Amino acid sequence: MTRHNVWIGSNPNPERDTGKWIDNAPLEQLVKDIIDSLQITLSPEAKQQQGKALAGLADTSLVKEYPPIKWGKAANEIAT
Repeated sequence: MTRHNVWIGSNPNPERDTGKWIDNAPLEQLVKDIIDSLQITLSPEAKQQQGKALAGLADTSLVKEYPPIKWGKAANEIAT
């Protein structure tokens, strides 16, 4: 038995340059708004753990730029 897809008024193989006629800006703004709205509140236990982890550190600021990640060999490259 064969199965046929019926495409009415649309192309089953979309064009490669869809960026020319699809505006990603609204979706990107929605993602940014969602991420910016997230808030994390630590539990009392987590606050204690945080205090212990940060104790004695002179600089607790976050890193602004990360160097490139050097990945190990891919699983298919590792000799077994």
